[in-house]
Amino acid sequence: MSCHFLLLRMKGLDSFVRLLFLGLVFHHEEQLRGRLLQAISFTTDIWTAITTLSYMVITAHFIDMDWQLHRRIISFSPIPDHKGETIANQFIRSLDDWGIEKVFSITLDNASSNDKAISILKDRLLQKNNDALMMNGEFMHIRCCAHILNLIEGLDDISKSIISVHNAVKYVRSSTSRLESFKRWVEVEKITRGSVVLDCVTRWNSTYLMLRSALKYQTAFERMADMDKPYDAWFKELDSNGKVRKGPPTAVDWDKARHMVKFLKSFYDSTLAFSSSIKITSNGCYNEICKIQSSVENMAYSQDVDLKDMASAMT
Repeated sequence: MSCHFLLLRMKGLDSFVRLLFLGLVFHHEEQLRGRLLQAISFTTDIWTAITTLSYMVITAHFIDMDWQLHRRIISFSPIPDHKGETIANQFIRSLDDWGIEKVFSITLDNASSNDKAISILKDRLLQKNNDALMMNGEFMHIRCCAHILNLIEGLDDISKSIISVHNAVKYVRSSTSRLESFKRWVEVEKITRGSVVLDCVTRWNSTYLMLRSALKYQTAFERMADMDKPYDAWFKELDSNGKVRKGPPTAVDWDKARHMVKFLKSFYDSTLAFSSSIKITSNGCYNEICKIQSSVENMAYSQDVDLKDMASAMT
């Protein structure tokens, strides 16, 4: 065994990890302390685990003397709820822990609780230091472009078809036995192996990925609808709301899904551009918004009726 590997007994592993973690914290703290005289920008988000526990992450963004953009996660902590006051309190605690007094901007999702959090943060920061915010925080709150883009409405006309495909994918991914059954039909149809992904109903980019992957396996899903009795029976059952599930997808549903993939491609590409961690700038966001506008305006004159209707509803 290489001498570079340190063997530890389980008893000492906990202490070793703690020391390693603290060493990293002190290292990043020293890096940040050199920037504390300048205003620092932040992004924050709340993530809910499969255990239903929620966690809030806060990331600091700053530019060094060579105009290189850096980012450091300064907090990843459990949070009891998504209320504005709770978010503000957690944010203030993190700033105090790191000795940060000046804030340039905070980018958050477009939610009412975040509006409340920003209002509280402004008051508390200015109470501590009159110079804590640029222009008294007038431009402190930056709304996340990627999040706003994903929440834009305009899918009503073909939502039934999307839900049908969503339910088909949900069935396949709901158990190992169902997935194995689906794989057999994939082999029968001689489709290259891969995977289908389930979307988040409020995120356009995940809907794009789901539809794109499902369309690859359209014939396998159609074979299941014809030959797989449990699959067909599942769609006749009532869902958690007491309603019959939409699906299985028909030929019309698959056609609409194909049109939807074309429509969502530009939104997906822009979301990726917005989410770039070290390259994005405000002019880059503006450029992507212009691309989307141009794409939607062009589709409003499309010969494809579905694309035309979706685009027209947004222009």
